[in-house]
Amino acid sequence: MCFPRAHPLVLSFCLLLLCPPLSMAGRSEKAVLLRHHVPPLFSPHRTEFSCVQRDAVVPPVSAEAEELLQRAILLEWSKRSPSKYKDWPQIIALTRQAAELGHWKAQLNLINLRLEGRGSAFDLPRDEVAALQELEAAMARGIPDAFDMMGRFYERGIAVNASSSKAYAFYQYAADKGSPAAQTFIGDLLNANYDDPKGTFWGNKPIGLQMLECAFAQGYGPAAFKLGITYENEIRSQPNLDAKEAKQRKAMRYFHEGVKMGHALAATALGKAFEDGTGVASAKDPSRGERYRSLSDSLDYYEPILGLKLPNLDKVLPLPPAKLPPWDGKRDSLVDAAKP
Repeated sequence: MCFPRAHPLVLSFCLLLLCPPLSMAGRSEKAVLLRHHVPPLFSPHRTEFSCVQRDAVVPPVSAEAEELLQRAILLEWSKRSPSKYKDWPQIIALTRQAAELGHWKAQLNLINLRLEGRGSAFDLPRDEVAALQELEAAMARGIPDAFDMMGRFYERGIAVNASSSKAYAFYQYAADKGSPAAQTFIGDLLNANYDDPKGTFWGNKPIGLQMLECAFAQGYGPAAFKLGITYENEIRSQPNLDAKEAKQRKAMRYFHEGVKMGHALAATALGKAFEDGTGVASAKDPSRGERYRSLSDSLDYYEPILGLKLPNLDKVLPLPPAKLPPWDGKRDSLVDAAKP
């Protein structure tokens, strides 16, 4: 149940007067005005960032609510049946039950379902105004990802007047409050050596890397992938062989950890590197490349469903110079051995 963020837009910092800071006082006021309580404007050249992790601030989730949500996600993301044949009434009912039990992810998933129009015939009509009100209720609970979603509402003009300045203010606020997705998005924009004249990225690598590391510490696969790309891009510029190998090992480690976190692109990057003997791989290693490619296919299939994790990856696919253990060549056996 994803609602992807659009490509970065050029920000207009001078056209928007700074609105009052977010206040968590007064529940009725929050429900009406949170959309207008724009955080401090996006500051690409900020000099400080304090890593906050989402799990430390989101409301606790019961086992019952989590089970209900997982059942709903499995039903929605099953690739065995086309969208029109999916059991949308059951998907919506399970998600709503989980939300009523306080599951913040279910609360946001209901908003996405409403915006996508999936439940238009099943008691969840597409209604941008209703979605905005539901999002403000999630923001009132202090859910970091709700502020990230409000950024997307402003970027796309969903039930509000589109404003890239307000959108990026909310993205930045969500990153500061612990959203790993927002930390990865903003961190990647700042992870450059100079400012793009078109305003699509900024040269604030120290803060950008801190944000990406914070998301990585939360087990967020896309952050691991971005960090891997960062150090892979630095390999060619190293002055000597030792420095080059150090960057290769660092990039390889981030990609490898990204695979453990269930990120398909990280597995694809390592698969190509070992098959070609380029980038993070100092030599061709087709056997390793084949295993990473196999895992990439599996992760690409399962990633949208339950977020397949592979914490035992080192048992079946350790990083070099460790030798590869035996493998029967079957994708499922490789995945099963690497799963929890």
